Order: sequence, then structure tokens, then C-alpha cells
Amino acid sequence: MVLVAGAYSQQPEPGAAVQASINIAIEGLGRALVVELSPIRVNVVSLGLVDTPRFDFLPEKQRTEMFETAARTLPAKRIAQPEDVAQTILYLMRNPHATGNTLFIDGGLTLR
Repeated sequence: MVLVAGAYSQQPEPGAAVQASINIAIEGLGRALVVELSPIRVNVVSLGLVDTPRFDFLPEKQRTEMFETAARTLPAKRIAQPEDVAQTILYLMRNPHATGNTLFIDGGLTLR
């Protein structure tokens, strides 16, 4: 089982207290489920900004500027693509020894 949370659990921003709390709760739930459901494996993927259709409501110019600005602040210098997230989830599903982990796919956001 792979749960999805967000990097706000480690690096909250002003106005995101509810999102940070939800993400922290998902990480805690993942750890608790490891103990409850063993030998079923449970991991969490914690995401930063991902370029998905979720942002299609923004005008293209505004969306592009948002992604470019965010990318400049990240050590990876790029915004995650859905394929980046998929590769991580597949890794966790394929590795029979991976359980109880939270993997941050955030381009280094939590290091800022």
C-alpha cells in the first residue's frame, strides 16, 4: 500500500496549517498501518509541487510563471512531473523489503 502526502508536513508555509496537519497525519497513519497490517507493506510518498492538470484552472502564462518561479527555488531546479511520482510508487510496490518509509519527491523543498 502506498499513501500520498505532501512536503508541507516538513516544510509548512504561511496559510497552510490545515494542509500541513493533514500531511503529517497521513505519514503517521502510514507508520501505524505498518504495525497494524503486517506483513502487508505500507509506505508514504510525500510530494512537493507536481505539474498536473490540477493547475489547469490557471491561465497558461500564470501557471508557467508559477512553475518557473518555484523551480528556481528548488535544489533540483525543476518541478516534478507525474512520471516522477509514478516511478517512486512503482519502486515502493516492487521492493518487497520497503515498508514504513516516507519518501520525499519534492525536488529538495524540505532542504530549503
